[in-house]
Amino acid sequence: METRVLGTRFNVKAYRDSDDMQVTVVSGEVRVSVPSDGSDGTKTESVLLQPRQMATYARENGLLSKSAVEDVTPYKEWKDGKLVFNLTSMEEVASTLERAFGLNIKIENPAILDCKITGRFNRSQSVDLTIEAICKSIGARYSIRHKKVTIEGEGCKN
Repeated sequence: METRVLGTRFNVKAYRDSDDMQVTVVSGEVRVSVPSDGSDGTKTESVLLQPRQMATYARENGLLSKSAVEDVTPYKEWKDGKLVFNLTSMEEVASTLERAFGLNIKIENPAILDCKITGRFNRSQSVDLTIEAICKSIGARYSIRHKKVTIEGEGCKN
């Protein structure tokens, strides 16, 4: 995936272990392009992003899509060392915490994965404080041993 900056502030989220890559525009304009034929890369598909828009490239099927973003706060605060969640699934929160703190998180009850988390955390604060606050908000328990975190509980009622 290629991202061309056209005078802007934006966030790129592209991890090796993630199925999707995302570019979110906070201000300005960004053109995101991907090969469209999958062979030699000579043909490309692209989208032009304005503020509060996101491009998502699905690695599995090679599709590039564009969508609106209601709140760009989590994307612009990431660079300042903040973790911002707004009704974010515990599954995504766990993935973010693993990357931010170098953890391995195991969630014992799959029902916990659907819990929604809202909060703002600083990556410079103790990982224990962050995980404790998140677990308290969903009625879960946790233990940390070396960089391995286990989260247990009943899960959230939808």
